Formats: sequence, structure tokens, C-alpha cells
Amino acid sequence: MTGVERIYVFDPTALVLLFAGHRPMFDLYERARVAFPTAAIGEANIQIQATERAWESIFLAPNVEVLDLGASAALAASEGPTLGMGHAMCEAQRLYGIVVTGRAVNVYDRLKLPVLKL
Repeated sequence: MTGVERIYVFDPTALVLLFAGHRPMFDLYERARVAFPTAAIGEANIQIQATERAWESIFLAPNVEVLDLGASAALAASEGPTLGMGHAMCEAQRLYGIVVTGRAVNVYDRLKLPVLKL
């Protein structure tokens, strides 16, 4: 995958940290191509309780891609520890991306993908 810009797929814990102003997470959000799976957004918002307007301010950045949860992704995501984490996992696999998390990396041990814990 040389010469290809990698995409960083945020899991729910990464999104919670982003909203909390966690500097390393925010720096990655500002400088990289990032993707937010919709199931991860919903799961994160259970804790964050942000308005749609607050989320939109983050979604509108030109480097952000919001990934909808279609039927095949939903089935693949159901294999994760949570639906939001599973959605991040299956999208990272599909896009050859890097899962970004705030959790212990061992949650993603069975993946054959890179995981970045911030």
C-alpha cells in the first residue's frame, strides 16, 4: 500500500475522546484522512449527548468521511465487542485502514489490521 494515503477509522472511544478535546485525537483528526462509522457515532453519542449541530461541525471537515451502516456492514459489525466497535472494524478492513481507539488495543487482537491507541 505504498503511495496510498491511509484512512483512520475512529471507533466510539476515539470519538468520545475527540469531543472531550483530547489533544492527540484532535491532532490526528485535523491532519489525516478520517472516517466515522455511523454505528460508532451513535454509540459515542450515548455518552457525549451532543446535538446534531455539534456533530455536523465535525462532519463538515473536508478530510472526514461518514460511513453509513448498510445491511452487509451491520452483519459484519455484529461480530465486534459492540456494534460501534464492530462497524469500525469492518470498515477498516474494507478500506485497508487503521482503527483508532482509546481502549486497550487487546480488544482488537483478532484483527489483522493496524490499530492506533491514542
